Amino acid sequence: MDRLQQRLQPVFGFTEFRSGQREAIEAVLRGERLLLIQPTGWGKSLVYQMVALEVGLTLVFSPLRALMRDQVRQANERFGIQADTINSDISEEEQRAVLERAVLGDLQLLYIAPERLENTLWQEYLPRLPIKAVVVDEAHCVSVWGHDFRPEYRRIVNLLKLLPPDTPALAVTATATKRVEEDIRRQFGELIPTTLSFVRNYYPALNDEQLLILSEVHPKAPWNGSFAMMRNRIVAGLADFVLIAETGPKQTLVNGKTRLSGTWNCAETAHRMGVPVFVFDLPIEGNQKLLAEGLAQVWSDTTEPSKPIPLTQQASLFSE
Repeated sequence: MDRLQQRLQPVFGFTEFRSGQREAIEAVLRGERLLLIQPTGWGKSLVYQMVALEVGLTLVFSPLRALMRDQVRQANERFGIQADTINSDISEEEQRAVLERAVLGDLQLLYIAPERLENTLWQEYLPRLPIKAVVVDEAHCVSVWGHDFRPEYRRIVNLLKLLPPDTPALAVTATATKRVEEDIRRQFGELIPTTLSFVRNYYPALNDEQLLILSEVHPKAPWNGSFAMMRNRIVAGLADFVLIAETGPKQTLVNGKTRLSGTWNCAETAHRMGVPVFVFDLPIEGNQKLLAEGLAQVWSDTTEPSKPIPLTQQASLFSE
């Protein structure tokens, strides 16, 4: 059994890696710099937590202080990873104590907000920090085309330029359209030239349900629309296949009436039309129910969806 597999069960409680996790970890450990686009729940944090266990001090840039606190607590209490954070919520004396731990090699994960890079205390300690890897969480924040653009994220680029060129870096996000992905690459230049993502996440803003139509017979720019629009495209034969990242309950309440939810409606429509439907095998009730009812297949990075049946045959299969 290899070293990564040996760590997986005792530390994280899993018997197997999710599809793509091992490849991402191994790439970072080789010193590569990656852009990893995967849905919420896939396990992006496991990738850099495992890297930190292997190489040592790993900086994790995140814009959310509450999330950083939760991740630090989880790393320490659940996984036994030495982790801490510095942000504006703690005093300078406390920040100095955390940085001293990092300098002495007592930390494996150090969470930090990007705006801290201009802090004089950080700049004082930076030359002494034994940084082994850098993680940019919520990487879409660097893009002006993203839904949560934060100018301070661009300071991370300057830090990466100061580090040895073989210092691995991992940028992760769950939401990146093609345009945002290209902008992330442009901002980081050649620092993050590789992506292990096999999907592009175009999330419509409707509750917590996220549906992706990845390959279309008539390619168009990314579009965000209602589930009704998506269903119409499926009926019109414009989708080669449908990939649902996350789905909520089967039934939803609309104007006081119970109706089939958007993702389930699209999944059932596509299934009846003979269009392949895939879901990520995540511990999400909706995803598991789609699989259990035979409406979808599990998607992995080796999946090669077949073409849908001809439109002339679809008409006989679909009626309402």
